[in-house]
Amino acid sequence: MQQLIKLILSTEFHPLCQLLRIYQYLIYDRLRPLIDQQGDFASIRVPFNGVEPGCALGHASSSDWSAQPRSASPEGCGVETEEDADDLPPGAETLEAATEHARRDLEAASLRGAELSERLTAEAAQADDGDAMCSIPWRSPHDSFEDGPPTGAGALEGALARHAKTIIGDVRTYIDSLHELFLVTYDALDTPLGRDQLHASLEQPFLERLWPYLLPLFRLINKTKEIELATAMTSYWGATPNDLFASSKVALLDYEPVPYSAAIRELQQVVNLICPLAKLECIVQVCKIICHTVDEFYVSSGSAENYSVGADDLIPILSYVTVRAGLPQLVSECHAMEEFIHEGYLFGEEGYCLISLQTAIEYVAKLAQP
Repeated sequence: MQQLIKLILSTEFHPLCQLLRIYQYLIYDRLRPLIDQQGDFASIRVPFNGVEPGCALGHASSSDWSAQPRSASPEGCGVETEEDADDLPPGAETLEAATEHARRDLEAASLRGAELSERLTAEAAQADDGDAMCSIPWRSPHDSFEDGPPTGAGALEGALARHAKTIIGDVRTYIDSLHELFLVTYDALDTPLGRDQLHASLEQPFLERLWPYLLPLFRLINKTKEIELATAMTSYWGATPNDLFASSKVALLDYEPVPYSAAIRELQQVVNLICPLAKLECIVQVCKIICHTVDEFYVSSGSAENYSVGADDLIPILSYVTVRAGLPQLVSECHAMEEFIHEGYLFGEEGYCLISLQTAIEYVAKLAQP
């Protein structure tokens, strides 16, 4: 079933594929004037300028920086360095190359977008009010800042948040429209399993070319929070799980040089993923690695005690893992996941893990407040 959907969306002249491209261009055209004014995210990194690593712990820990599990994004902004590019699997693109590829694809789509959108508008005007195509709103990309960009960090973030809310609504509407049109066209997909697989299969092709433009919008909205998180991560660099109030039973100080290094490396991979569902699965995997690491510790130590990680243990450990991951943009990544992932996926294990990470991030960010 997933192969069928993939084949349809890879067929350039299939009507549903053309419609997907139109929707992508509509979102891209609204995003472009917003993110054109973005700042330099490379400055929001760990260690953060002007903050002494480990200063909140009463000691400087710059020497401990080399013990950091290797980050997939040393700049904290999801961009691979030239050194990292050598480690990419064959055929993989760096984020810069993927962004340039997306830009070219979207601009190519714009050449035929006007003609297709005019035809779509004409057909929608003749359709019934209940027609799926008729419900798609058209908004001019040039009304993003009608009176010029707002001044002041708070005013700008607030204005961008309002625009983001509208864009998020449009993305959901477009994906839902494609979802319904697929079901109408292919009856075999109209089953509970088919609907779930269809939604998951539509998300990645729809967002993969837009993500390099959507994420900067969320980073602009959360810039103040990212700076707070970068400050706290730097201030508590070199902290142990005990410093972040983890129980001594799960601190694992003598188990490995950097406790929970596997979970730290897994969390760093979030910034290299594009699909929100894939990012969510990565967070679930981080929590599973934490639990597995504790289990392995007690088994290897020969202890008769069988200790299970509970909610009171998970949040402090996630706080420690968040600090050592050194990625301030996790604030924006979680915000984007919360907005784009269908609410059905946020119940159960996935939702619990995402909320736990958000709670840990909020706690760490508050450490930077006086």
